[in-house]
Amino acid sequence: MKLKIMKGMNVFNGLTYIEITLIIINTSRKLFLLNIEQGDESLIPCELSQKDLPLSYRFYDPILKVI
Repeated sequence: MKLKIMKGMNVFNGLTYIEITLIIINTSRKLFLLNIEQGDESLIPCELSQKDLPLSYRFYDPILKVI
């Protein structure tokens, strides 16, 4: 949560920004999969969306399109 706040304040740049973004995405993905494995109803987290990333960081992921 603290990383998301600091990322939103544009504290990070360069390689650190990429590393922090990957940490946030991986943590959100693990929590999302844990909820699914436990049978809980869960929404796809907004961290897994690529809307807030700069255009240079976006990539095409067909798995997200299927979900």
